[in-house]
Amino acid sequence: MKTLNVAFRIMLISLCVLCVGMTLLYAYPRYREYERLRAEHEEISRLIDEEHMAHERILSEIENSMSDANIERVARERLGFIKSNEIIFVNDHN
Repeated sequence: MKTLNVAFRIMLISLCVLCVGMTLLYAYPRYREYERLRAEHEEISRLIDEEHMAHERILSEIENSMSDANIERVARERLGFIKSNEIIFVNDHN
């Protein structure tokens, strides 16, 4: 009876070790894949955040460029526009 009890315990322990080993063999590759995908997700999230900030900056620049003051500045600098009540001084020394 005692030898049967000892053999049963040995078989039970062996079965537990086998189950743990099989679980590790199954789970480890999936864990590695999970870690790889998590790192890729973090990188993509970081890139999305950077692009979102660049998008916001561009929208702000567009909004600022459409202001009346900026349109007037560009018209004066590039097109030589003047207001009707302004007096232009020309420097001939340049």
